[in-house]
Amino acid sequence: MKCSNCGKENPNGSTFCIECSENLGSTLSGSSNIENKLNKAYNYFSKKADLYECLYRLNNTINLTPAKYKILRIVICSSVLLESIPALIDSAKMIYLLILGIITGEYDSIPNDILGIPFVFLIDGVCAFLLFSHLKRVRTNHRIIANAKIQFSEIGKELYDYYKAYGNCPVSFENTDPEILGKLCEIAEGGRAFTVNDCLRVYAEDCYRLGLNSKQNDIVLNSVYATYSY
Repeated sequence: MKCSNCGKENPNGSTFCIECSENLGSTLSGSSNIENKLNKAYNYFSKKADLYECLYRLNNTINLTPAKYKILRIVICSSVLLESIPALIDSAKMIYLLILGIITGEYDSIPNDILGIPFVFLIDGVCAFLLFSHLKRVRTNHRIIANAKIQFSEIGKELYDYYKAYGNCPVSFENTDPEILGKLCEIAEGGRAFTVNDCLRVYAEDCYRLGLNSKQNDIVLNSVYATYSY
């Protein structure tokens, strides 16, 4: 049992702190009060757990998709197609001479390098396919991002309005994620902290010790808070 006044650990069942003589009954009462507040908040925000998860997925879509455009592929394919324009013109001329030679029977007029034509068209065809398929993918990604931004805004507004409707919430908006609130409840119930701020501090320490990423979700919810806290 930890004293709320000096932080001294005391044997379970102690009435007064062995270090500062603080009445430990007040500590138990305060701890129970914090547990009740956090449990109430957890039960309230857990009803929107699916929206929190959706918000984080949309954030990943918005932030990760544009960075994956392969500009080098576009540059290389475009360069190959531009450089091959003279070869395509020569190939067209050779095809014309080939057809003319077949029609007239003058096979001597057929160019000797006629066999290089399929190779030219094969290379250009592959480059054109890669270029246009990638440009199509870029266009699709732009549409996905635009839709994700709209949904992100709508869900963020709904969650923030839900947070404001709670009233005197024991935690700030960026800590209303049900997963975080569940951890805070465990910390309070385990007697590891006796105030909400201490619960948050212990939670941050646990995340750091276990190598968990506790900041990404905070950043997402902070961006929502910055948008709608007016």
